This record gives sequence, structure tokens and C-alpha cells, in this order.
Amino acid sequence: MAGRSKILLLEGDQAVAMSVAAAIREMDCDFLLAGDAVSALTVTRNAKPDLMVVSGDLPGGGGLVALKRIRTCVHTAVIPIIAISAGSQKQQLLAAGAQECLDKPVDLARLRSAMKKHLAGELTVTEAPAEAVRDPERMAELKDTGLLDSAPEKTFDRLTLLASKLLGTPVALMSLVDKDRQFFKSHTGLGEPWATKRQTPLSHSFCQWVVAGNEHLAVSDAREHPLLRENLAIKNLGVIAYAGVPLSAGRNKAIG
Repeated sequence: MAGRSKILLLEGDQAVAMSVAAAIREMDCDFLLAGDAVSALTVTRNAKPDLMVVSGDLPGGGGLVALKRIRTCVHTAVIPIIAISAGSQKQQLLAAGAQECLDKPVDLARLRSAMKKHLAGELTVTEAPAEAVRDPERMAELKDTGLLDSAPEKTFDRLTLLASKLLGTPVALMSLVDKDRQFFKSHTGLGEPWATKRQTPLSHSFCQWVVAGNEHLAVSDAREHPLLRENLAIKNLGVIAYAGVPLSAGRNKAIG
């Protein structure tokens, strides 16, 4: 039904899932279920829930793995998440991006209260998770290229100019995402002072999300995107439409 909130539960235990489903339906919300960490991101992207409840012992890798994948994807990172966990995982789940973590077996009255609270709030995300951006293997691969802070080169400039002409875009960039900035190895059409600086902080970066999720990103109007609309690239660089593709140096890590 239009106007009803959607709550997605990531839980492999059917008995727990049924009891949580009953609590969600009592709130007059739509209930969705995914039973493993492998399918969690796909289900989340397709369903676009207003809130998620994630079990720490989710089959297929665990709730922590699922939560990290959801938080590194630009399309799902703004969804509020309540974790339920038994044992010592609570701090890890909170550090990975859960807004709250309840003990398992979960008290349904407490869960309903938490769901109401987080449905009423709005989660604001401005930068990709530091853990993904600063991943040691990714950073080592980026450093090994020797491209960070290197001088402009005609070889790369020809590529960005070609991309701009083929796609009909006013700006094309080859951006390398460092731990706290993006460096433009090559660019065409970029305004000042950014063209001279050849870099911006991550507060002005869409590319960080391509790197964090290691997946392409295409947005027709960033001003309407639930996450990117807060990015300062819109205000200070005039970015509206964006298309980005992961750049790697041969291994399975995006460097830009």
C-alpha cells in the first residue's frame, strides 16, 4: 500500500523471523525478509526499505558482512539499521554503521520501540565508510601506481578528452581516491580553483562511493539522490549528472 513504511529483516532463523514479522505488522508496516548475507545487498537495493533489522548471526557470512556491504553502497547507505546480536559482536555492528544494537533473543517490545524511533528519524550520510576508503590493500595498490600527486601527462589527458567528447559531457576526470581527498591525475572542463588544485576533499567527491562499493555509479540528478544531495560537489562544483566507473591497477581493488 502507498504510504506504508517498509521494514526489511535480515534473519536466517525462521522462528525469529516470524515473531519479528508479527511485531512489524502490528505497526502497520510492510514486512520484507532476506535469509542470508549473500543476497542481502541485492534485496536491499531492489526493495528500498525505510528501515532494516539485521541479525548478527545471519547465514552466508554474518550480519556484519551484510551491514558493511549495505553501508558502502551509495544506494543503501542512508537506510537506518537496527542490529540484533548475542555475544561480543555488538560494538563491531555499531562501528560498522548500525544505529542501535539489541540483545538476542530480542525483546519484541524494545524492538518495536526502536523501530518507531528510527522510522521517525532521518539518517544523513556525507562520506563513504572510512574502513572501505582507507582499506590497507587498496591504499597500498594506489601507492604502488606512483600516480598520486604526479604531474599531468598527455597520455591520460587524451583519455579524459576522448571520454568527454564521446559522452557529450562538459567535464571528464580521472580521479584517484586517497584516504581523505580525491586527486585528479587528469581532467578536462573542470572549473577553478579545482583545475589548478587538481584535487578536492572527500566532502566534494562522488567518486569515493564508486571506490567504496567497487561498482559503477550513474545518477541523472544528484540533487534528488537521498545520499548525494548533501555532497558539496553540487554546491561548489555545480555537479548535477554523474557517471563513474571503478579504476583498478590490475587487482580487485578500486583505486579511483
